Amino acid sequence: MITKGDLLKNMSVRTGNPVDACKTGFIKYGLDPEINYPVDFFKIDFAFPDKKIGISVDSGNGKDADNRRCEYLRSKGWTVYRFMPKEIYTNKHVVGAYIYLKHFAKDDKKMRQAKNDIYLSVRHSLTDWQRDQVINDITSDKTRC
Repeated sequence: MITKGDLLKNMSVRTGNPVDACKTGFIKYGLDPEINYPVDFFKIDFAFPDKKIGISVDSGNGKDADNRRCEYLRSKGWTVYRFMPKEIYTNKHVVGAYIYLKHFAKDDKKMRQAKNDIYLSVRHSLTDWQRDQVINDITSDKTRC
């Protein structure tokens, strides 16, 4: 049963800051990234510096600036993942789920949860075949470090 508090909580996440919404996904998967991590003259929204993994929540306003930042970070050896606010608002756990599956997956139960979160985020916008392909690509052994 959905309570009024649940509805208000979900409404505040949808209208709030997408970076704050991402945090819930990282917490769900036991990940503790650095927030606003500085690399030279850029900041990465979320970073795992020991693995050189960066997560950027694109502003949507300055696409050229977002592209330059990502290109620069990649030139410095970083793996950078970019998400649009719309992707985060569709399922606030999708970023944590994706990063967990790609780089940190160890626990079978959490892996199933992560696959489900990703499935929920893409189920409305893709065909069945495309959804299956996304899940297979993300969860294949070759994508895990």
